[in-house]
Amino acid sequence: MTTLSGWMLEKYFYLSAFQWVALGSMLLITPVIIKLVTMIISVLSYFAKKTTHTLDDRFLKAIQKPLSYVSVVGLWFIFSISLDFPAVFEKSIFVVLKILFGICIIWIFLIMADFLSDIIQFATKKTDTHIADYVLNAVQKILRAVIIVLGILIILQNLGINVMSLLAGLGLGGLALALAAKDTAANLFGSFMILIDKPFALGDWVIVDEIEGSVEDVGLRSTRIRTFYNSLVSIPNATLANSNIDNMGKRQYRRIRTVLGIEYQTDSKKLKDFMNGIKDIIEKNPLTRKESYEVSFHEYGPSSLNVLLYFFIDAKNWSEELKQKESIYLEILEFSKSIGVSFAFPSQSIYIKNKESLQTV
Repeated sequence: MTTLSGWMLEKYFYLSAFQWVALGSMLLITPVIIKLVTMIISVLSYFAKKTTHTLDDRFLKAIQKPLSYVSVVGLWFIFSISLDFPAVFEKSIFVVLKILFGICIIWIFLIMADFLSDIIQFATKKTDTHIADYVLNAVQKILRAVIIVLGILIILQNLGINVMSLLAGLGLGGLALALAAKDTAANLFGSFMILIDKPFALGDWVIVDEIEGSVEDVGLRSTRIRTFYNSLVSIPNATLANSNIDNMGKRQYRRIRTVLGIEYQTDSKKLKDFMNGIKDIIEKNPLTRKESYEVSFHEYGPSSLNVLLYFFIDAKNWSEELKQKESIYLEILEFSKSIGVSFAFPSQSIYIKNKESLQTV
């Protein structure tokens, strides 16, 4: 500044003519800097479009503006220091630049958080994405809130405000809030465990302790199960993460076990033909498990010859299981009629003895 002379050193509204000229030059250079950064991002986007996915291209487009503004703010910092502005004017500029710089950094971190969420969502798209999307969206909102709060605290610290003293003053309230949020944090961690372990999917038939039903919704705090008597049970995710979950919906085969009672008047040959016919029905059915089934004369019942029927059906859900079981049972019924085998029903024979004869009722 001391090498300048003449009108360049004359002051106009607290600034010299040189400083006003430099200030005007920076205002003219600002859009040029923004355009330059935009061109660089455009070149990177050109190469990003050649990849197999669009995540990198979307990330570059999203980060273009905040990177441009950060570059401008950085140059304005250098510019303000080198021009030796008056103390009050310089301090005011620095305050504005620090705030703008902090906002841009927060903006960049928010974009990075969204990009990370997109990567995780892309990696889990072949799984049960409904649960993953729900949890990821909630986690994304929490992460954005944390970034904004931390960013504001850093901006305040850079402006000379003692953030630690401020936080210490709020310590009692923060402790109370932390205690109140303890269960919420545990449930949030439980939802992460559900997302990672994938013990069930929406619609699965599950048994959790004494609760049985289908999974209807998974939230950050709790999981809702619709029971078979149509009530809705909400289980905290922290409890669910530490519970034994029997996922009936993940079964490839559904087990069918029943006992067929045949009349005692049935001879052994008909009984064997009956059992062989049932085996043939199971073998011919395309949805039964062929390597693991049992059809055998099981026991002498109080009023019937009991045949154990034990087999597995390939069914995706309970409704399909019922339809397939019904189809097989009807085939067994028709076959039993065709060979003259009758099913028994509970009955009792009472013998009455008198003096003249033995009479059976």
